[in-house]
Amino acid sequence: MGIDIDRFVDVSPELVCCICTGVLEDPVESPCRHVFCSECISKWLQNNSNCPTCRSQVRAKNLKPVLPLVRNIISKLKIHCDFKTQGCKAIVSLESLRRHATICVMAPVTCTYANCGKVVPKKDLDKHRRICPLRTTVCIKGCGLEMLASKLHTHNCIKELKKKMD
Repeated sequence: MGIDIDRFVDVSPELVCCICTGVLEDPVESPCRHVFCSECISKWLQNNSNCPTCRSQVRAKNLKPVLPLVRNIISKLKIHCDFKTQGCKAIVSLESLRRHATICVMAPVTCTYANCGKVVPKKDLDKHRRICPLRTTVCIKGCGLEMLASKLHTHNCIKELKKKMD
């Protein structure tokens, strides 16, 4: 299946699959010289034996990968970051998208404290971890016991130390 055309900045119609109307993904060429996403034309040919564009006869065994030039043109297309809806404004080449996603500060990440599970943008994780009620902290009232930060305000040093002694 092709890549959602709305994610791209500017796409030539020749780079759009006529079956899924997305930008060509893993494109292949038919003997009649039409180009489709590999997955799209494979599914099409399960129920049809003709080209969806010109209706000439097509068989899966006659499909071939497009020229490297076409793949290169597609890889250079400008696309919005996967995390645009989370606020990332980056526009990168399709070939750089995966690399950008690994460093994107707007990528959602999950707090690693046990039972928290809060999802925040990568840029806010350190801030969240400093205030997460499920982080562990050491009592500053004097006993030095480790506990959840959310329990600190109700913590009683004497009571807890007695429990520890028992």
